[in-house]
Amino acid sequence: MTDIFTDLVRPSTAAGGTPGAEVRLTVLRKLAAATRAEIEVERAQQKAEQEQLERETARSEAHEHLQAVFPATLARVVAQDAWTGYPALHRPSGPVSLPCAVAYLGEGVWLHFELLPSSGGLLKLLAPCSCGEYTEQEPCDDYQLAGQLDELPGVTGCTGHTAQLRPVEHLGRLPQAVP
Repeated sequence: MTDIFTDLVRPSTAAGGTPGAEVRLTVLRKLAAATRAEIEVERAQQKAEQEQLERETARSEAHEHLQAVFPATLARVVAQDAWTGYPALHRPSGPVSLPCAVAYLGEGVWLHFELLPSSGGLLKLLAPCSCGEYTEQEPCDDYQLAGQLDELPGVTGCTGHTAQLRPVEHLGRLPQAVP
C-alpha cells in the first residue's frame, strides 16, 4: 500500500499567479481577525445600549412606583432625577442581580428599587445601623412608610433587628452620598 499524500506538494503560488495555500491562510487569518474585531465592537455597543436602557427603565419605573404607591410622601420629595439607575449584573454562570435604581434620602438612608421580571418592582428602604449593618424594610404604602421612618436605627439606636439585615460591604453597588 502506498502513501497517497507523498505526491502532494505545497505550492507557494498556483498556476496563473493565484496565491498558494500559505498565502491564502495568512489572508484568511487577517480577515478573520478583522471580522472578529468588528463583531466585538458591535457587541460592546449593543451591551452599552442595553445597559443604558436598563438604567433608564429602572429610574423611570422607580419614579412611577413612587407616584402610584406613595403619592403623599415619597412622590413629593423624590424627583425622577434623584434616582441613579444600574443595569443587571451578570457572571458567566448567569445573572447576579436585576436592574435597579437607588435614591439617597439623607442621613445614610436610601431607597432601593429592584426591577422584577414579572411584577413591576420592589421598593426597599435601606438604613444604616450603629452595629455596622443596613436594615432593609419593604414599605407597602404611605402609612407603613411613616411607621418605618419612626423606627429607623438612626432614630432608635440599634435595638436588635426585626427587619432584614445586609452587611455594609454587600451594598458596594450604592453610589456614595454627596453631602
